[in-house]
Amino acid sequence: MNYRDSLSRNISKMPESPTLSVNQKVSDLIKMGETVINLSIGDPDFDAFPHVKDAAIRAIREIPMRYTSSYGDFELRKAISIGFQRDNNLRYNPENQIVVAPGPKKSIYDCITALLNPGEGIIIPRPYWEAYFIHAKFCFAEPIFLDTNENLRLTPESLEDTIKSHSSVKVVVLNYPCNPTGVSYRKSELEKFAEIILKYDLILISDEVYDTYSYEFEHISIASIDNDIYSRTITINGASKRYGMTGWRVGWAAGPPEIMKMVANVQGNTSSCVNVAAQKAAEAAILGDQTPVMKITEEFKRRRNVVVDEISRIKGLRSIKPEGAFYIFPSVEEFIGKNNDGKPIMDDIEMSDYLLNEAKVATIPGSLIGRKNYIRFAYVRPVGTLIKAFEQIKSALGKLK
Repeated sequence: MNYRDSLSRNISKMPESPTLSVNQKVSDLIKMGETVINLSIGDPDFDAFPHVKDAAIRAIREIPMRYTSSYGDFELRKAISIGFQRDNNLRYNPENQIVVAPGPKKSIYDCITALLNPGEGIIIPRPYWEAYFIHAKFCFAEPIFLDTNENLRLTPESLEDTIKSHSSVKVVVLNYPCNPTGVSYRKSELEKFAEIILKYDLILISDEVYDTYSYEFEHISIASIDNDIYSRTITINGASKRYGMTGWRVGWAAGPPEIMKMVANVQGNTSSCVNVAAQKAAEAAILGDQTPVMKITEEFKRRRNVVVDEISRIKGLRSIKPEGAFYIFPSVEEFIGKNNDGKPIMDDIEMSDYLLNEAKVATIPGSLIGRKNYIRFAYVRPVGTLIKAFEQIKSALGKLK
């Protein structure tokens, strides 16, 4: 039977996840016996802490694995509330202002679905993490892309201009520290964004999953600036990046009770709830000793510095210095059009393929995440491995004529 005409046209038009696409190529090379350094996926190389695993084991042994509320286990929500107050100077009522989901990506999906009607607009700064616009497409909303400036920063002026020129705008996404650029924002910048959100009566989704990876200045949650922007903001976070729990799939959204009621309704009608053992593990992570988190941040700052130094040694690569997260996003424009054995590299997608096949280093092409002629590297490997990766990249780029 030919199913082509029976499948969803909406879903069939959606691109495959860039990370999954690149990782399939990596898997194919590994099956062929190649050794690949994978810098394409933002999966930190430290594991959940021992006390976190112990909490999950205890839960499996001692607690019935039943459904929890669609808002999430109440003890976890209390822990999240404590964490928000401790780490972000934010107060959220665990009764009705926090919804736990199977990963921050699902939290974002739930929020976008709860907020947007078909045809309504959501501003997504570009380059971006692809989930934002994919989730908007799921609910037939209108993704409105806003290009950042030459330093990959969102400016208040460009944000306001975009709002003025699109009457459909209802929601703005702000991701900082940013995937894929590493850009973050100081309080003075956030205050200007907040003024614009309030001026035009919009809702802000503030994705702050990389908040602990802030290297140059203190991370400030935009919702903490004042009560007005607090009442218009949904803050996204989770256990994935902060606690090395990417595979446990525990994320959360926090915001006004009226919105969170809708978000919980989406959650209840899709994934119901997060598995209990993972919720108990996340609770232990939040309430436990945070010293290891600070040590991990210092290690990733060291890696950031090494990667910036290595890129500076490669003629033709240009990059801003990331202020946070664990990505760097250099321009490869000077290499576009150069030849490899007589075959020109025409764009960043072909450049990413070239680096994978020639340097044996996996990356994400910028065109797939909103900025052509750039490449994203995730520095989620030990320093020695990162140095080796960029030595191989330097050698491969040196062969281009």
